[in-house]
Amino acid sequence: MEEATDKIKQHTRRFAKRQLTWFRNRMNAAFYQVSKPKDKERMMQDIKEFMND
Repeated sequence: MEEATDKIKQHTRRFAKRQLTWFRNRMNAAFYQVSKPKDKERMMQDIKEFMND
């Protein structure tokens, strides 16, 4: 059972990594780490600029 759980976790991480790669390569998306104050400020500024365009 533990081996199955470990495999599920591993496959989930790999899938999440593939999703991020897909988004980065196919969409005009920006990624932010909102736990970092500078990223949060940059995100808010980007949203304001987007809304004004």
